Amino acid sequence: MVRYKLYEFVLSQVRKEFIVRVTKAIKAEQLALLEEHYFDAKPALKYTNEFELLVAVVLSAQCTDERVNIVTKRLFPALNHPAKMLEVGVTKLEALIKDCGLYKSKGEEFDCHLSYIGRTISWRSAT
Repeated sequence: MVRYKLYEFVLSQVRKEFIVRVTKAIKAEQLALLEEHYFDAKPALKYTNEFELLVAVVLSAQCTDERVNIVTKRLFPALNHPAKMLEVGVTKLEALIKDCGLYKSKGEEFDCHLSYIGRTISWRSAT
């Protein structure tokens, strides 16, 4: 029922074959509808900081949130900071995330993210 109302609202914004420009009023109405129907929505991924959220989102590609939470539960106690994860290395990281699937490409993606973070942001103390 909720999805139908939201779908009905979105369709009301469509004219012929193009979508109407979203004005501030339309945006406010859409946000109000979402807040009304999904006021208690919470993310399924478990995380405690922005870095953990980044890791969980990368792991979630082609994987269930439930499986990601299982993997991150054992991963985050030791590797909850970019510096710590970079020290481990791609091979070890791939072994740790293997049960999420696509671990080779995810490991390479982490290596890219961590290298970029390391080059652009000075590390805070790894806590």
